[in-house]
Amino acid sequence: MLCVVGASFKWLTSWWWAVAAVIGFFLLEYGYFATVEILRGGQTLGKWTLELRVVTREGGAASRAAFLIRNAVRSLDLVLGVPLMATDPLARRLGDRLAGTLVVHTRATAAEAMALRTPAGWSGQEVAVLEAFLRRAPTLEKERAVRLASQLLWCIEHDDPGLVNALSRDTGPVEALNQLLRAND
Repeated sequence: MLCVVGASFKWLTSWWWAVAAVIGFFLLEYGYFATVEILRGGQTLGKWTLELRVVTREGGAASRAAFLIRNAVRSLDLVLGVPLMATDPLARRLGDRLAGTLVVHTRATAAEAMALRTPAGWSGQEVAVLEAFLRRAPTLEKERAVRLASQLLWCIEHDDPGLVNALSRDTGPVEALNQLLRAND
């Protein structure tokens, strides 16, 4: 009888060690990524080296809860991550989808000024919107580019009517915006 109890206890203790090892591995993996991302504002040491950062989908600072959520399913992402990233327009893995986060580059590439003329009184942020549109317009769907260019032209005409007086209305809104902002006076 003692031999049977001893064998059962031996199996039970080896099973608990396996469970403890799995839990320990999860805590180390989850703990490292979640803790370091929380303490370093969205960057693990690897992300810092590659100049990447975790942000909200809107581009703001992610919350502690978001870091905890995105890392809770890290083990599932070993299997599901690449297929999900391939099918998501923002290339997000499961953890990022659940947490509402993105991994983005922290350093923007230097770009030359696109808008040589800008509406009077516009802030740097408003000019940055114009320049971002001019850079992205060739890659946008035609209807979307036309709609955005029309809205930007309306804003320019509203804020600085003199800037659009010489504008030829024969061209489409995207080309008109390009001509307007890239012309040297």
